[in-house]
Amino acid sequence: MVRLLGAEVYLSVELLKAAGLIGAIGGMQFLVTALVDKDYQRGYFGEVRSELRQVFAVRAVYRDRLCRVDASAVSRAERARPRDRATAKPSGN
Repeated sequence: MVRLLGAEVYLSVELLKAAGLIGAIGGMQFLVTALVDKDYQRGYFGEVRSELRQVFAVRAVYRDRLCRVDASAVSRAERARPRDRATAKPSGN
């Protein structure tokens, strides 16, 4: 028994299975329609696609600048403390 909107409702296994089946059929219908119908795609996904393009473009610029900052920080650190290869100990290979 489950209380739903102030009323007790009995949820049987059969009821949950039927609800799952109906949900799966509805989901499959949506999936097939979204993959096949071009007008539906434009109406449903058009705005989302443009927003995703913008998000990924901003992310690409961010990652590019982040890599440039990391690279310049590494090169500054290498210039600040040059390694003396003559005094380095040879590895025992």
